[in-house]
Amino acid sequence: MDPKRAIEIAREYVKDVYSGESITNVGLEEVEYLPAENVWRIGISFSREKQIPRTRAQVIADMMADENSVRRNKLTEGPASPIDRKIILEQAYKTLTISDGDGQVLSMKNMAHPDMVA
Repeated sequence: MDPKRAIEIAREYVKDVYSGESITNVGLEEVEYLPAENVWRIGISFSREKQIPRTRAQVIADMMADENSVRRNKLTEGPASPIDRKIILEQAYKTLTISDGDGQVLSMKNMAHPDMVA
């Protein structure tokens, strides 16, 4: 198979496996063919939502900073929770191993962040 097909298989696989998480920004990081093993190693990155717990004080401070929230008096709307969640986008990096013969994904592992020094 050619590299473009291996990349396409890797992208489709990642999108399918994480379909319930609404991932975005799926991108190519690395492509490597290992002839001795007859496999492709494809590095894929993507963004996924991560929830960060926040204390009540952090929630109130954010609301006080937003004049519109204070005017709408969100502090009294519904039951207050002692911990709120803030959603951020986190970048994930995966290495997929794909059989050159039949295009099957053999494994998907966490890839070290490219900015990290080994």
